[in-house]
Amino acid sequence: MASCYMCHADPVTLEHVPPLCLFPEPKDLSPGEDMRRNLITVPSCEAHNLRKSGDDEYLLVVLVAGISANAAARKQVSTKLMRAFKKRPSKYGMFGKVYEIRLFGQQTGMFFVNRSRFDNSIQSVARGLFYHHYGATWTDPILVFSPAFLISSGPNPLDAGRALQAIDMLTSTFLASQSVHGDNPEVFTYQLTPLGDREGLIVRMVFYGGIRITAVSHPRLTAQASDA
Repeated sequence: MASCYMCHADPVTLEHVPPLCLFPEPKDLSPGEDMRRNLITVPSCEAHNLRKSGDDEYLLVVLVAGISANAAARKQVSTKLMRAFKKRPSKYGMFGKVYEIRLFGQQTGMFFVNRSRFDNSIQSVARGLFYHHYGATWTDPILVFSPAFLISSGPNPLDAGRALQAIDMLTSTFLASQSVHGDNPEVFTYQLTPLGDREGLIVRMVFYGGIRITAVSHPRLTAQASDA
């Protein structure tokens, strides 16, 4: 019997994994172009479907703002986001304060990401992908890592940034033999594998061609994070 992909409640609806808003609408693309092919849906209870719509939009904003994002992300900025901001200018507040910086010789902007909000969204995607492949609900804690984030605080931000790069390289190597899934690679691809007898889980996701994110669940790792 099916259950919600996030909990064990009875499902009442379907949830897109990742959120539907990440995939450009047909009206924003050239004739014949389609970036919503064979989208993944999983069963969801009402609470886990309805209460995350604002977080889905925040996830979109953070991902398309990434400097490594591709043309599909820029299309989302110039169409979907611009319509939303024009309709409700208060949505600009999702960025918080934007700082002008130069990065790789280019003038750009930087804003601080609400990591709790962002990580919750990525954790939901990882849980949804596990449910899609294995038909079971993954409820253990999940940690999120990405070299896309610049670490600006803590005692050793440069070392923290190097550690994120190392985690990205290690997971890429570890998952090299796993199939790359995703029928809309301009927007989203992923690899995943359980660890041991479903003792843990690794999901490596790539959004908009260059935003690499790893979600890891393992009792030893989450215990270390709690002690840190």
